[in-house]
Amino acid sequence: MGNSEQNDLICFSTRDEQIRVHLDDVIYFESNGNYIKMVCVGNVVTNLLTSMTSLDEIFKVVTCVKFVRVGKSHYINMKRLYQINILRKQLVLHDAPALPLISLTASKEALRELKQSIGEHSLVLIENFKAHNGKMQVLREKSDL
Repeated sequence: MGNSEQNDLICFSTRDEQIRVHLDDVIYFESNGNYIKMVCVGNVVTNLLTSMTSLDEIFKVVTCVKFVRVGKSHYINMKRLYQINILRKQLVLHDAPALPLISLTASKEALRELKQSIGEHSLVLIENFKAHNGKMQVLREKSDL
C-alpha cells in the first residue's frame, strides 16, 4: 500500500478480531468510559475497548482526514459537519448529503471554539478565492473540509 492509503486506513486488533476502516468513512468517535464508539457511513456503529487504543493514540497517527476534538469525548470528521447550534448545544453531522443527519450534544464552550476555528479557516479560503480571481477550482483545492 502507498503512504496515503496507509494513512487513510486504520486497523483495530484484538485477540479475536480485526477491524479495518477508512477514516474518511468515519463520521465521529465518542469516548465513553472503557469504550470508544466509532460511527461510520451507513450508520455502522462499532464499540472498541479502550485497552485496544485511545482516541489520543488514534489521532497521533491520523494525518489524511481532518478530525477535530469537540469537548472531552468527541472527535468529529470535519468533512461530515453540517451544523453547529450553540443555543441547543447541538452538533449536526451528515452521513451523506441525502441521508438523515446525526445529532450530538456538546457544551456551548466547545461549540463556540469549533465555530470560531471554522470561521477563521473560512476567512483564509475566501481570501485565497479572491486572490485567484474567483476560480472555484482553487477554493476546492485549498479546502481540507
